[in-house]
Amino acid sequence: MSLATIQRDDFDGQGKLARDHGPVDLAGVVVELAEKQAAWNKDAADGAAATATAEHAVFRNRTHSLKVLGVAIVPDAALTADAANNATIVVRRRTALGADGGIVATITTNLASGSWVAFVPKVVPLAAPVNVDLTAGQSLTVQITKAGTGVVVPASSLLITLA
Repeated sequence: MSLATIQRDDFDGQGKLARDHGPVDLAGVVVELAEKQAAWNKDAADGAAATATAEHAVFRNRTHSLKVLGVAIVPDAALTADAANNATIVVRRRTALGADGGIVATITTNLASGSWVAFVPKVVPLAAPVNVDLTAGQSLTVQITKAGTGVVVPASSLLITLA
């Protein structure tokens, strides 16, 4: 039995294979994906519901143009959505000089986005298509703001997939 080799352009842009390849050699795919993912770990739950998280650098693009394909947050504990008392997670692009380059992805822990389940990835929707492109020297940051009395955001991992 021969194994197919998957290339980057075999994907449909949504992370799914565009066509059936039969048996697949995944050794190279795992390496390729590992090289294109940035992660930020929120090591502990907020001390209080109103505690925000200051903007932190997550990734700096040093060499060439990249595109953000997706963002997800994986919480270590559940979070209950609320219409008024919630948190907003913002992934922002920064220029090489640190200026605001626009919001890349954002999610608010309100009723519209739903509650979080421990260890289940929650997709953070991408913003305007123009903001997902990164040129050399640009960075990505993450910030958590609170509305109303806020909500405790659990320890989590934010995963950013790039190509």
